[in-house]
Amino acid sequence: MGIGRGCRIFGDHRLKNPNWKVSEDAILHEYYPYKYAGDLVTLLPGRTKSGIKTRAERLGIKKSLLYRPPKTKYTLNHSFFSFPSTESCYWAGFLAADGCITNNRQLRLALSTNDRQHLEVFRDTLQYTGEIVYNIPQPIGEYFRDDLRISSPQVLYDLETTYSITPRKTLTLMPPSIRELKYVLPFIAGFIDGDGCIHIKDESYLGIAFVGTYSMMRWIKGWVEELTSGKYRIPKIQPHGKVFQFCLIGERAERFLTRIYNQTYKEAPLLARKWNIFLEYIRS
Repeated sequence: MGIGRGCRIFGDHRLKNPNWKVSEDAILHEYYPYKYAGDLVTLLPGRTKSGIKTRAERLGIKKSLLYRPPKTKYTLNHSFFSFPSTESCYWAGFLAADGCITNNRQLRLALSTNDRQHLEVFRDTLQYTGEIVYNIPQPIGEYFRDDLRISSPQVLYDLETTYSITPRKTLTLMPPSIRELKYVLPFIAGFIDGDGCIHIKDESYLGIAFVGTYSMMRWIKGWVEELTSGKYRIPKIQPHGKVFQFCLIGERAERFLTRIYNQTYKEAPLLARKWNIFLEYIRS
């Protein structure tokens, strides 16, 4: 069977668009993985940036890992999450719990004004030159918060592929792909600092509470089972509104937090107001 005019086969897909020439598609295949769509307008007269992006998507052309976004008035370390480290895994865990990807593809982290210093540490760690914005709460009962937004296709790509952080992740978040304990523990530390709780129950027992998707709770519970032992059975994961909760009390909580702290405290900026509870309990 012949191929009609304006048709071309890429892989197993037949793409038909008489408005695009074979020579134009060849330019997309050669340059789009490494170039900003707006930069290709000069190579493709009559094409718009949005048209170029749409055509590239139809052809299945993806950005190369070597791609770097165009320069903006702000700078940052776009490859911060490209390779796991204690620091990057900690912040990935924090973002998994308390960050979000906005509809216009920005990374957003909004914290209570009381935790502004922690937000500044994150900004400085990424070497980001943008500003933290102070937000006055609108709905009654909402807290005062500071807001940081970052635009970087590379950062979003790394957060999604390695740490499963995607838009609207509250009900869909999956465990990260990291497997080495030296990276897993900092990630869990960040997850605790982002949306977890360290507390003392009945003025006697150390406790931890995790909140998130069932997949995340099961992943954390698995690490608890592997790294701790005790005479009491590990509690079950429980429903918590639209998500789930996993809580530890007593000996296992103490052992698990001790493993996390010893692995991370030298290189990760643990949130003092949470980890001081653990430290005071250990020293008492």
